[in-house]
Amino acid sequence: MNTSLNKSVAIWNCGIVAKSLTKIVKAISADQNTISIICSTEHDKISVESKLKETASSVVTISDVFDECKKQGDSLDGDRVMKLSEENEIKYSVNMVEIIRADRHIGRGFVKGAWYPRSTLSENITYIESLNIINRLFDFFDKFISKSKIDVLLLEVASIGPKVACVVARSHKVEVRIPHPSRVDKGYFFSKNEFIEYPDWSSSYKENLEKINKNKEPDLRIKGESYYLAKSEIIGYLQYGSLINTIKQIITQFVTYLYRKLKGYRKYTEYYFTDKVRAIWRYHRGIVKAQNKTYIKHSSFLNKNYVLLPLQLEPESSMMVMTPEFNNQLYLIHLIASNMPASWTLVVKEHPLALGVRPSGFMIGIESYPNVCFASPFDNTKEWYKRSQAVATINSTVGYEAAFDGVPVLSFGKYNFISILDHVYYVNTSKSIFSAFKAIKKNKFDIEQRRIQGFSLYETIKNNAFLLDARAFFSGNAKDVDIEIFASNFIKSYE
Repeated sequence: MNTSLNKSVAIWNCGIVAKSLTKIVKAISADQNTISIICSTEHDKISVESKLKETASSVVTISDVFDECKKQGDSLDGDRVMKLSEENEIKYSVNMVEIIRADRHIGRGFVKGAWYPRSTLSENITYIESLNIINRLFDFFDKFISKSKIDVLLLEVASIGPKVACVVARSHKVEVRIPHPSRVDKGYFFSKNEFIEYPDWSSSYKENLEKINKNKEPDLRIKGESYYLAKSEIIGYLQYGSLINTIKQIITQFVTYLYRKLKGYRKYTEYYFTDKVRAIWRYHRGIVKAQNKTYIKHSSFLNKNYVLLPLQLEPESSMMVMTPEFNNQLYLIHLIASNMPASWTLVVKEHPLALGVRPSGFMIGIESYPNVCFASPFDNTKEWYKRSQAVATINSTVGYEAAFDGVPVLSFGKYNFISILDHVYYVNTSKSIFSAFKAIKKNKFDIEQRRIQGFSLYETIKNNAFLLDARAFFSGNAKDVDIEIFASNFIKSYE
């Protein structure tokens, strides 16, 4: 590894950096860093090479790996693949199935909380072939990191390739940096792994806590909102409730499909066009059905004890990549419903973006629990959680918001930064959940101290994260000042 200030940086052309790649590369390389680019497709590689031929030292694509695997066909030696898989599990200290589960195509069978479009990859690959791809990706990134002497890897993890890249990077002691929303205002930070661990801001939190505790009348009002990009996405999605907008989206999908076909764009993970259209129609039907359904009213629960569970969207990297230790929401509901005090109710609130895409029987299974009921997906979530005894979450933003407001949280995710708070309980078994409920009942009246701790953590994240107009990055309209902020904070994160 390069120990000087000048680093060899590999950037994966995806996510928030994709449409601003040229400017980001220029800003990072200005600090005398050497830049390599990783692309997902051959088309992306050709495009990047034409734009960055003077700046990037190398451009590679993982599509070569998929091409090689496809050529093997029936000649693939299953026993050899299995043997090599076991060797790689030992070499890289990772379970191969964890990597498969990180991908919405080859890991489709592990997603139990959503129906979503099939793809050319999900429907035409065997388990052995999946392992073979992963083995070859291990080899690809091992050689790439060694040859290019990579010091820092900048990427986002939402599929099999980036997940393997993170695993291999760790084995080479390469720094991994993943830009992610801080969940406070428009803040972002760089995580050091695909589980989205926050930087160690514990000392800053303690300083804030001490400062606020010294104030006799602290102002604990949280000014701002969490993860504004997700909220704007929900507003856009709910437009599918209109039949006219739904038809427009189907037409747009058809035009895009024809354009890509005429241009010869090819992806090994291409979703079936008919399934994409079917998904749009399911969105429409799901929203309309929810609008006409009768749910419990928040006003009827003002004097009742309840736990709020805001369901999370699937398939998403937050469930498939960030929390390999726990990502089954049906099992989560079973654990809570089975261990709640007798006088408590579990209130389940569906994620607005999941309307219409839950698999058949998903909601029926939840409704069968006698101590579980449903809130409207269109209700104000804060109105529900602020009067609850606790909020249960794997790693949702709602869990963070509730913790900031002093509401007890049952955290099923191992890497949630809110676990630093006394009123956040890391749980994953019946015993730990039962113990958490017992502690919540015992500390029921420590409301002021919980709010002080929550506000202290909110301020800690707000002061340590950097503001970023993520929408501008995703649209390709990021200003030079935003590019500089992104690049400087990225460099600062590993210096």
